[in-house]
Amino acid sequence: MDISIFSGWHEEHFGTERAFEMFSKAGFKALDYTLDEWNKAPKNSFYYGFSDSEMRSYYLGVKATADRFGLRIGQTHSVYGPFDATMSEEFFEAQKKNIYATHLLGCKYTVIHPPIMPERKYDAFEKENFDICIKYYSRLKPYLKEYGVKIGLEPMWNEDANYGKICPTIFSRPEEILRCLDVMGDECFCVCLDFGHINITGRDTSDTVWDAIEKFGDTLEIIHAHDTDGFRDNHTAPFFGGNLNWEKSAAALGRIGYKGTFNFEVCGGFFEKFPDGLAQSALDFLCGCGKYYAGIADENRKDK
Repeated sequence: MDISIFSGWHEEHFGTERAFEMFSKAGFKALDYTLDEWNKAPKNSFYYGFSDSEMRSYYLGVKATADRFGLRIGQTHSVYGPFDATMSEEFFEAQKKNIYATHLLGCKYTVIHPPIMPERKYDAFEKENFDICIKYYSRLKPYLKEYGVKIGLEPMWNEDANYGKICPTIFSRPEEILRCLDVMGDECFCVCLDFGHINITGRDTSDTVWDAIEKFGDTLEIIHAHDTDGFRDNHTAPFFGGNLNWEKSAAALGRIGYKGTFNFEVCGGFFEKFPDGLAQSALDFLCGCGKYYAGIADENRKDK
């Protein structure tokens, strides 16, 4: 199982060339390439109106750099935002370009968040938000087919301001994602299981990461592996203040015969704790964690 990492913070902090060199040196073989982070830099972002030729030049250049360091783009993460922005035509055009960028990167998977109604908390507005998601993803289906890209449907969360905590919303329950897959079909859609999100919303839904893995089975094709403390979306590394049971989660990946990368969506909140002089060591540690847990997955495979 190739070990993969979210690229956004390092690419923004160190630049593409150095970031990719650091990933390769640590032992990563694949990237979760971050398209959304570049919203902050219009000259680098598809979101600000790149022409087709500019898209090709920029993203084929990124792919060439990844190839040079022995890295493949295993998945991408698209632009995301609040509900009103998500439902705008400008945002829809950005998502089309995200799919095209994913294709140019030689990548099969992108994660596009569902539109989350502000009122969609716990079980409220379940049907209304589900129907909106079906219409939203259906509009993207022709572009997914054209470019040979799949969208990973990811468990999400919302804010409960009354109690000052994260709460379940659209796709927080595995059953709702599976229902969406039944409607949309698996040609252009699959599951991206976010370990940390399920670890938080599971307080209210009684779901665990390992149970969700078993429920998803072979619909699970990509993952966002990161730890949380059960209350905040920390996106941190194992052993750094989270409470996820990594051994059970990794073993469940093995039992379902998971074939994707072991991809860490560990973000800047973890890496910025380290001075630049220890940035490589932090990456080395994280890749070592991935290899360790991928080993546990392999030990539990029924088909080995």
